[in-house]
Amino acid sequence: MPSSRALFLRGFGGVWLCAFTSYYLQFPGLYGSDGLLPAGPAWRSSERVPFADRPSLLLFLGTEDDVDVALELISLIGVLVSASVLAGVLHASLFALLHLLYLTLFLAGPTFLAFQWDIFLLETGFMAIFYAPFGATVRDIDVIGHPMAWVLRVQWVKFMLCSGAVKVFSQGPTWRELTALEFHFASTCLPTAEAWLFHSLPPALLRAGVAFMFVCELIAPWLLLLPVTPVRRVGVLVQVAFQALIQLSGITTGLTCTLASSSSRLGRRTRPRSPPGGRPAGWSPACWRLPSRGSSSGGRGSEARSARCPRSARSASR
Repeated sequence: MPSSRALFLRGFGGVWLCAFTSYYLQFPGLYGSDGLLPAGPAWRSSERVPFADRPSLLLFLGTEDDVDVALELISLIGVLVSASVLAGVLHASLFALLHLLYLTLFLAGPTFLAFQWDIFLLETGFMAIFYAPFGATVRDIDVIGHPMAWVLRVQWVKFMLCSGAVKVFSQGPTWRELTALEFHFASTCLPTAEAWLFHSLPPALLRAGVAFMFVCELIAPWLLLLPVTPVRRVGVLVQVAFQALIQLSGITTGLTCTLASSSSRLGRRTRPRSPPGGRPAGWSPACWRLPSRGSSSGGRGSEARSARCPRSARSASR
């Protein structure tokens, strides 16, 4: 079974695939030459800054190059690279390339990409670079104690807390009186067929839903930071249920649901695999050395070998 690290990285590759595919399909109507906000004239009229201040691949275009063709090509490259990640090619260089590609699209057209989920995607994508392996495939690397697992958890907690805090500090009467869902399903941007069913629920149940939302955004995220694995899994189950309800009631980004489900096993201890026909994982070459001449089972050679190889010491004690 793949490790939690591999599951997260491949799942995040699927998120990148959805993002680049969506951009490519919507580019003509949004940023094309005949779109709502053509990206070409806007980019050429913008101020030229160094790459370090504005990391965009469009800075390498010539004055006569077509910005529209470049953006469509960038999105297609993102589709191919993210598909390879989803297929199991997991390397930090691919995640770094995906982050740079999407950052280029983000800077070229910030109007339609200036929402919290786009920023959340870029932030998490940058962290995924350091969670991915640099010099080997993920199946060859033990995930015990990987520091980026905790950084990703903190990132998720921050995202959820900000989502809840903005509602509390807005001091809107619908949030304060727990009546927001009585209007939400009728005014959401892209409602689903199930949204009408949710809108038809009794007002008391809809107010309970708003209270559940505040629990999911302001209280439950803290469970992901506790050092007790069963408690963290409870927190993840709450987040998965919350995100599933969001997906049912409106066509929104699937990024948050993917990250919540992937984080269910982040940091779980996994044992390295044994190579086919090779030595058991975790055994060092010293475990296979013969005792030196003149050493007995109770001599120094046996003690030194036991110190180097704890498993042999345990088997000998039996």
